[in-house]
Amino acid sequence: MSGSPKYSFAQLGQQLRDRLQRDRDTRRKRREDTEKQTRRTALSGERAGLLSRRDALRSALAALAAEAPPASLSTTTLTLDQAEALATTAGTLDEITAAGAALDRAERSIGRLRTRIAEQSRQTSAHRIAVLKAAIEDFGRADRLRYDPAGTTDIDARLRDTATADLDDLTDRVQRHLDRAAVARADHQSRSRLAAARIEQLDARLAELRQDGRAAQVRLPEADRAAEAVGMLRTQLTAGQVDDVVRLAAGLERRIDGIERQLDALIDELAERRAILTSLVRALPEVGFSVDPGSLTESSDGAIGLRAVRSSGETVAVIVEPDTDDSHRVLYTSDVLQREQRLGRGDAACASLLDLINLLQRSAGQDGVVLSTVGWEGGGQARRLPLPRPGAAQARENRPW
Repeated sequence: MSGSPKYSFAQLGQQLRDRLQRDRDTRRKRREDTEKQTRRTALSGERAGLLSRRDALRSALAALAAEAPPASLSTTTLTLDQAEALATTAGTLDEITAAGAALDRAERSIGRLRTRIAEQSRQTSAHRIAVLKAAIEDFGRADRLRYDPAGTTDIDARLRDTATADLDDLTDRVQRHLDRAAVARADHQSRSRLAAARIEQLDARLAELRQDGRAAQVRLPEADRAAEAVGMLRTQLTAGQVDDVVRLAAGLERRIDGIERQLDALIDELAERRAILTSLVRALPEVGFSVDPGSLTESSDGAIGLRAVRSSGETVAVIVEPDTDDSHRVLYTSDVLQREQRLGRGDAACASLLDLINLLQRSAGQDGVVLSTVGWEGGGQARRLPLPRPGAAQARENRPW
């Protein structure tokens, strides 16, 4: 007989596969719940912001009510009421966006109402011009330049020379300028909100995947790099590069999808090997072996193994390593076998190890692990179990067992 390690091939039976499927379902359900909670939190914050803005517009409209023409006041009030209804009931990002657009319309309507009051109250030209200047100052020159640069240049020039200005024409031009800038700003803010929500969802997904990786002791270098990409997206969003954020976020989401698939595959494979090893070593105490918990080691290629020791000092090692997508190779060896083989008298030790392996495999079979016959170099060759689907063998490395 050979002194080389004995080996067999192992697969999980249906009962164990069902258990691992339940574990997979639990992981996915937890991730989905986290994603939903992230969306709910984002929506709650957006809704609170909308309602705060609604309150400010209510106050602005109330301040104008006494002087406003009844028809114009009624129209503006209705516009604000409709926006409030949308903001109060908004439950999705699309509905939040629609409510924000409605508040934008209400804000522009209040602005037009303010200039109309100035027009119809027979106020002086100086006062009317002051109202127009106040309106553009309230909007902010930086935003006017950003969202309607040509209009900003034109209006600023006209307001610097109002001596011969047609006030009705100037009022109309100012209002159209502010409307254009407001629409462009609202669109930008809407897309920014959607991009920010997308970033937070991606970040939450990554956090869940990294947590699952830590729990399974699986390294995910791609997840670390993806987390850096999330940070870069936040920086770009702060800089106002919304289009770039939206484009890059789509690519990052595909990367995270791949990380999730890779992680789940690694966790499943490790869970299978851990289940196989646990089932095999459970019977060791029956024959006088004490498992050494400190010897449990998992190598970078996914193999897992441990040692067990008898009171006589005899040590055996059991290692479960990757073989194919649906099968694992189990290696068995002992220090007695190796020592006796070096002395040229390894048959008895080999037979003893085979007896031990048969005991372990019967024990594992009771747990639902399906094992092939034992093989070794120079002797009987273990045959791989029939596989539901083919898979490529993985590279192996020296391991500390």
